[in-house]
Order: sequence, then C-alpha cells, then structure tokens
Amino acid sequence: MKRLLSVFLLFAILSLHTQPAFGQSDGPQISLLDRSGKTVTSIIDGNQVRLRIRLDADVNAQTRIAFTTPNVDGPLAECVIQTGSDSCDTPPFHALGWYWDPDGSAQTQRMIQASVNGSQASGSLTVNVIPRPVVMVHGFNSDYTAGTNYLGPNG
Repeated sequence: MKRLLSVFLLFAILSLHTQPAFGQSDGPQISLLDRSGKTVTSIIDGNQVRLRIRLDADVNAQTRIAFTTPNVDGPLAECVIQTGSDSCDTPPFHALGWYWDPDGSAQTQRMIQASVNGSQASGSLTVNVIPRPVVMVHGFNSDYTAGTNYLGPNG
C-alpha cells in the first residue's frame, strides 16, 4: 500500500510540471519586419516597417488582426488572416512618432499588442525605439551661428 501511494504521488508531481515540446508556442507570435523583410527588435523613429502575426493553428474563416500600442489612439496597422492560413503581414508603413508619446514624453520602448477579431490576443512584442536624427542646416542668408538659438548653452 505504501509503495502504491509513493507511485501515485510521484505520478501526480510529474504530471503537474509539464514542459512544452521544442518548437511549440504559447500563443500568437508578433514580429516586426524592416523594409527588407528581416525580423528586428530595434528601430529608428520613422523607419518603414511591417508587422506580422503567426497564430498557433490555421483559421477556419477570415480573421481580422489589429496591432495597437498603449497611449496611442487607434490601430498602428491591420491585416487579415485568410481562411486556411495561420499568419498575415501588414502593408509597409512608417513608424513615425513611435519615439514620442502624445504628451511629448520620450518612449524608448513600445509594446505592440494584437487583437484577433476585436479580442485582445495573449502575448506582445517590445520594440526598442531610437529617436529620429535631426540635421540642422543654416539657410542661404545665415551662417553656422544660426543654430545657437536652437541648441542652447549645452549644445
């Protein structure tokens, strides 16, 4: 009896801690693609990008995907997963303004979430965002000192 109880207890413990098989995912996978189609996790504000989502299984009907980020109204981009497929890519778009929140504060990271037919999907993607570089050029009737009005005492 004691041996039977030990075997049962061992089986119960082992069944509670299961590991997913290699290659299985835990939900939708969101990817950010650069203009050449390569997956990236860091961009410069304004880069041309596409978003991709891959679900765990093929869908039985057209499925609308909307990508959003907190503190930004409306979707960043949308795509539709066709019947019998498990993924879709958005059309290319410029990630212009991703470095700045609507209140003017800097955002070095953006969390991208997806909704599937209006329901929030599990998982998200965190993207590092570098500010867009600014190049100042003096005008025709000015010289290099014209930039001091914009730069301030610390450059």
